[in-house]
Amino acid sequence: MVHDPETSRRRAMRLVGYDYAEAGAYFVTVCTQGKRCLFGEVMGGEMRLNRPGKIVRETWDGLPRHYPHVELDAFVVMPSHVHGVIVLVGAGLKPALIGELHTDDAKTGLKRAGLKPAPCILVLG
Repeated sequence: MVHDPETSRRRAMRLVGYDYAEAGAYFVTVCTQGKRCLFGEVMGGEMRLNRPGKIVRETWDGLPRHYPHVELDAFVVMPSHVHGVIVLVGAGLKPALIGELHTDDAKTGLKRAGLKPAPCILVLG
């Protein structure tokens, strides 16, 4: 099956103005670039994870060890994407920081030199 971006455009599901750092349960989907089947295959009606698929599963399971305000709920790895429910608990959550901070942001309090908020989009491929 070849992915055609022209026929499978999706509408953004984000609520305008909503702070996604707020406590709550969030349903997330992460797709591989071009919907390439990188995580394994379905055989006999069962998903069989390959090495990258197992790494994705282990990474998901390890999130609470790295982020104490994260709890995990349902999660499934498919050949070309993952679905999961992540629960943010408590207050004071901040985005992960990477790269270089270009301006001080009074709203988020990000003033650490050399860092900027991490992007919210993950592309695997």
